[in-house]
Formats: sequence, C-alpha cells, structure tokens
Amino acid sequence: MINEKSVNVAKQDAGPLELKNVSDFLRHQKSAVAAPNIVTGQLNSTSHPWAMGGNFGIDQCLKNQDPPPGCWVDGETVHGDIYIKTQNWGTYTRPIFAYLKYVNTYTYPSGASQQYTTTQTVGLTETFTTEVKASYSVGANIDIVNVGSSIETGFSKSSSWSQQTTQSWTTTLQGPATFYIYQVALVYAHCATTAGKSCASSFKYQRTRVINDWRTDLYYLSAISKNDMVILSKPLIPLSWEQVQQYVLIDNWNTWYFDYSAYSDPFRRY
Repeated sequence: MINEKSVNVAKQDAGPLELKNVSDFLRHQKSAVAAPNIVTGQLNSTSHPWAMGGNFGIDQCLKNQDPPPGCWVDGETVHGDIYIKTQNWGTYTRPIFAYLKYVNTYTYPSGASQQYTTTQTVGLTETFTTEVKASYSVGANIDIVNVGSSIETGFSKSSSWSQQTTQSWTTTLQGPATFYIYQVALVYAHCATTAGKSCASSFKYQRTRVINDWRTDLYYLSAISKNDMVILSKPLIPLSWEQVQQYVLIDNWNTWYFDYSAYSDPFRRY
C-alpha cells in the first residue's frame, strides 16, 4: 500500500507535517499514542480484506453470501474544516474501513414472494455521534473524499454527513427462508490539526501527536451509513463501533496513512 516516494508539502502553521519520505512518515505514525485505558487487542490487519476501487471493491467484499463483517477501504485523502467542540479545525480525512451493521432478521414461511419493509439509517451513525462528547459537524463539501475515492453513499451529500435519520426500505423476498439483513457503514479516518489538547477528551478512541509546543494533532474515526442493504441466508457476528475503532485506530495504526499533500492540492480541499 505504501510506495517509497517524496512528499512535497507547503510550510503552514497548522498545515501538513514536513515528511520527506515514507520512513519519516512511519516514524511519525509510530510515535502517536493511544487514549488511556484502552487495551490493545489481538487482531491484525490481515483479519479483514482490503477493498480496492471504491464502490466496486466494497461490493466485492461485503455484498455476497459469505462476507466478512468488515473490510479495509483504500481511498483519497482530502483537507478541510470540521467543527469540533467550539471551532473549526483544519482536518485531513480519508475512507479507511467499511462494515456491516445489523438491521433485522425476518422469517418467511411461505414459498411465495412477498414485499418486505424495514428501516435503514441515513447520515452519521448514531453510534458515532452519541459517543462524541462535544458539538460536532461537517459540511456537505467533505463528500469530495468519496468522489475522489470512487465511493457513492447513495444519499445526498448533505444528508450523508448530517445527524442520523431513518427511512423505510422495501425489497422482495422469496420464501420459505430466514433472512438476515444488514446495512453497510463507511468509516473515515481524520487528523484534526492542532485539535489534540482541546478535543482529545471528546473521543473515547483517539490518538494524539505532539508536533511542537503549541501544536498537538488529533486522530479519530467517524462513520456514515451507505444506501446498501445486504441480505444473507445465514447470520454473521457484526462488529460493534467500539470493535471497529479498536481494530482500525488502535491495533492497526501502522497499517494505513494519510496523504498530507492534500493540503496543497486544490482538487482535494473543500
């Protein structure tokens, strides 16, 4: 996933880190520290597959009859403001993971087909927003992170990044059978520059990186719902939001990275 190449970045007070090559970047990543009282688990990055190619890769991993509970997602890094606590923070964002959220189980004894309606969620997942102990919001233009990564949520940009809402979802099921219904959630990694001292305590799972005496960067994950429902003939054990954060942000911190050159690229800023 990592290619040895130079990274040219502009010098800004709250801008990108001065990372000249991959070895510098890896030292930066490994120096970050985990939130207190979090025990490192035993999972490793090979526990779930990588989805390449945006929507196509995610579909290949999760929309089949024997999917894993989640998969890594490769994608572009973008830079723009995210509001946390009392102000906007210049933040790097990239897609990093996708997983299946449990929705419902339905048993249909008849051999005929039948219309089935359930509820799907739209926007920032409630498991994410209820865990953040501060005001949190992001503008719809952050969706360039999905455009650049060939990902579509299936919802409007504004609703995708707003507080969670629900809507009905209908499909046709052919019995007799028991159906296990899940919805795909997309996970994003964020680096909020200079926000560490002020906002780290607002996130249960987070990492911080001290850049200098006045700058500490904050790393955390968020999740939004995707308009993709997966119907399985046998159940899987879904990942909880806490398990996703533990796996991606804590246990496998050195598996992925941000492309900090997004700061200087007008096509990856919002």
